Amino acid sequence: MLVSSIPKTDNRFFVFEGVNGSGKSSLIDRLNREIPNSIKTREPGGTPLGEKLRQILQVDKEPISSLTELFLFQADRAHHVDFIKTELKKGKTVFCDRYFYSSIAFQGAGRGLMDVEELSMKAIQGLLPACVFLLDLDPVEGLKRREGLSEIDRFEGEQLEFHKRVRAEFLRLAKTRPEPFILIDATKSREEIFNSVYRIIGSC
Repeated sequence: MLVSSIPKTDNRFFVFEGVNGSGKSSLIDRLNREIPNSIKTREPGGTPLGEKLRQILQVDKEPISSLTELFLFQADRAHHVDFIKTELKKGKTVFCDRYFYSSIAFQGAGRGLMDVEELSMKAIQGLLPACVFLLDLDPVEGLKRREGLSEIDRFEGEQLEFHKRVRAEFLRLAKTRPEPFILIDATKSREEIFNSVYRIIGSC
C-alpha cells in the first residue's frame, strides 16, 4: 500500500528494500547514528547464526539450488525475528536492511519459485513493520554503483533480466501489500533521501 506518510504508531520496526546498489545500507547507517535508541540489522545476518548463513548465501562460491537458497533465507529470518522482537520490547527503534519482501522478489520473481510469500509468513511469526521504505532504482544503475566493491554477492552476477524482475516485484508489493510502503526515488542525492526518510520516521 503506497502512502506518503505513516500514522502515529507504537511499532518502531522499519524495513528498507530495493535492488542491489539502491543505497539502503548507507541510509540505515546514518539513521542509526542520528536517531537515539535505535539499532540496525540486516537479512541475511543480524545475529551470529545469521552472519554464518549470510556467508553461505552471499559470499561462498559453492553452488546451491534455488530451493536450498530459499529455505536458508527463511531459516535465517525465523531466527532473526526473535532477535527483532526482543529489541522492540526494549523500546528500540529497529532499522532492517531487507526482510521477507526480498525473498518474494529475489527467490519468487527472480528465481521463479512458488509459494514464497506463504512460507515467509510462517517465518516472520506475525511481525510486520510499521513501514517499508522502498528505494527504487533502475537495476542497470544499481549494478554500476556496485562495481569495484569488495563485497559482491552471488545475486549481482545474475543477468540483467533477473534484476528487472526483482524491481518489478518490489513495485508490485508496494501496491498490493497491506502494510505502508513509502516509495523513494533512489536517484536523488543521499542528503535528500535521508532528510525525507528522517522526517517521516520522526513524525510517526
